[in-house]
Amino acid sequence: MSLAAPDPGNTLQFTATPLPTGSSLGSVIPTWTSSDTANVTLTTDPTGLIVTAVLSSSIAVGESVTLTISATDPSDPSGATVATGSITFTVGAATPPVVFPSSFGITQTQ
Repeated sequence: MSLAAPDPGNTLQFTATPLPTGSSLGSVIPTWTSSDTANVTLTTDPTGLIVTAVLSSSIAVGESVTLTISATDPSDPSGATVATGSITFTVGAATPPVVFPSSFGITQTQ
């Protein structure tokens, strides 16, 4: 499934699900990062599994943004066991304002 291209200024929400099914983070709260920290503000819920991404109104149309979630297994003393996931979307064109017509064009149809 492809993602809709969100417009600059939009707010998006993403939910991460631990895999495989039945696995558990325990008390670990995962962290989210964005490939564009200047134009994407991230806020997570208390579980860390739901993130809200607010796109700046000045983010470039056509920019590819990657959001990544990661959590480190506390039972691995080396810190090498990390669960990660990512999703990428492309910023779309800003929606033009609706303009009321100033006149009508008329054509003969019959």
